[in-house]
Amino acid sequence: MKKHAPLITSVISCVLAALCLIQVISLKNEVTNLRSNTNFDLSHISNSINNIYSNVSNMLEEEANLLSVSEWEYGNIDVDSKTAEVIWTIIPKVYNPDVTTATLFCNGQEFPLTYENNQYVATVPAPLFEECHFSHVILNDNGTIRTQKIDWYITPRYEALPTVYTNYSGSSTGTLNKNTQEYTWVTSGSIDININTYRKDFEIRSIEIVEVLDGVEIGRIPVDISKAGQMQYQALAEKTGNAVPEGQTSGIETESGSMLYNDSAYFSYFLNKTYQIPYGSMLLLYVDVVDGYGLRHRALADCTALTEDGDLDNYRSEPFQMYIYAETVAIYDQNDNLLYTVDTSLFQ
Repeated sequence: MKKHAPLITSVISCVLAALCLIQVISLKNEVTNLRSNTNFDLSHISNSINNIYSNVSNMLEEEANLLSVSEWEYGNIDVDSKTAEVIWTIIPKVYNPDVTTATLFCNGQEFPLTYENNQYVATVPAPLFEECHFSHVILNDNGTIRTQKIDWYITPRYEALPTVYTNYSGSSTGTLNKNTQEYTWVTSGSIDININTYRKDFEIRSIEIVEVLDGVEIGRIPVDISKAGQMQYQALAEKTGNAVPEGQTSGIETESGSMLYNDSAYFSYFLNKTYQIPYGSMLLLYVDVVDGYGLRHRALADCTALTEDGDLDNYRSEPFQMYIYAETVAIYDQNDNLLYTVDTSLFQ
């Protein structure tokens, strides 16, 4: 027994060392977890404190606000003057309707508010294609001036008017013909058309696919926006093995044949056509959407450009490609006058 004592002692020492190591590792894990929990608690406490400051700040700001109500909405659009009505409604917390007058400031201009139906109202003709800054309201009580900051920015172009997003999706083939110096492009897919607006409702009179070759319009294709027409385009897509577009947004038909929609609308057109594009040329496919005011909103659906040798000219088409499914590239009035464009060097 004495002969094996050193061995037994060594084994016991190893076991104790292993147990100690396990305890050390366990303690390290507990310390790590404790640090993690502590950091989480500190972060939570810090966020709570920040929220308290924010909530107190908001409460103080709301308490100091001179207005119990300050809201606005878009009214009619005047195409001739290129303005959109912004209808403001304001109710001061403390006022005397026989004494208190109110004035709204927009882009540095003064707009008096009229007291009616227990509230102050003003209609501001905001520039349709410019950003508008509503800065503050002044309340005047027989010479005693009170000023309430508003500091609201609005952009009627993107809010009062519809914005059109469109692109071509589906199969297509292209072949070069060196004898005729042309590129034959065969399409078999859908042009998807999404229309969005911040208004509660908007009207669409018509939609057309516009073909433009080297800056010259060579054709227009009307899009049937009725439910039956949209279902027919979907059937064509399914028949040819293409992805079936989403269903058309339901609308209400007016006496004039146009359609009324809420918030947004989706359409598609199945394009099954062959184009002959000469070498060195560029074909652009646009979508023109005419709204209830007669404004024509143009969006870019596709761009194909060729070099003089018949190769795809990505360098030339790249500036246009960035606007596919981006935003409306141009807006025209009923007399085809250009009212707005995102890039005067590309879209005229």
